[in-house]
Amino acid sequence: MRCWFAAQARELDYANADLDWLADNHFTRLPRDANWLPALFELTEAVCLLADRARAAEMHELILPTIA
Repeated sequence: MRCWFAAQARELDYANADLDWLADNHFTRLPRDANWLPALFELTEAVCLLADRARAAEMHELILPTIA
């Protein structure tokens, strides 16, 4: 996922822009397929690298039902 790669490379403006696009409407742009959960975990790492607490809380709400 581009957001994760950009965050890893410290391209923070690009990573934030990509994350903004993906996060629009509570991450509904992510297809709910077999790659959805791995994509969420990858995005969670990007959110941590970007120190985005608001998005971290949103990611937590999405992931929690899958591990509970």
